[in-house]
Amino acid sequence: MRMNEEYSWVPPGLSQSRIEEYMKQLPIKKVPRIGTDGEKYRERQLSLQLPKVDISSKYCSYLDPVNQISYEGFISARNDIALDVGHVVDFCKNRGQCSGCDKTLTAGSLAVCAPKLPTNLYHPGCFTCTQCQELLVDLTYCTYENNLYCERHYAERFLAAG
Repeated sequence: MRMNEEYSWVPPGLSQSRIEEYMKQLPIKKVPRIGTDGEKYRERQLSLQLPKVDISSKYCSYLDPVNQISYEGFISARNDIALDVGHVVDFCKNRGQCSGCDKTLTAGSLAVCAPKLPTNLYHPGCFTCTQCQELLVDLTYCTYENNLYCERHYAERFLAAG
């Protein structure tokens, strides 16, 4: 059995051995291995961090026309300004510092890069939401004031700031 067939999600573009290395850097109860608590954790995080109502107005049938326009404006701005997907850097060429824990990222190790914060690299287990401290599900994140947020907490933060 191939490693990526053992998981409900894996970071794209990694070899089988690097997938396993990535998963070893996550808390054991959060590794999305099929049939485990980690898979259930990922499913919960998908519904919490990426709720359908934050993705498409077709899940918001209760919006009146005025709020529909506001919703569409928020979604468009979020998608253009803040929303992105991180990717795993297969081999860090130089030593660096994790933007999550401030510990060293050693040369040759895996790191997660957030393209909206291009100078920031993270240990896989440190790629978390600033507010809830949970892993960013499937590496999907939003940025606000140079911090990482899950989509749900970004929306709450944005609404609180507005």
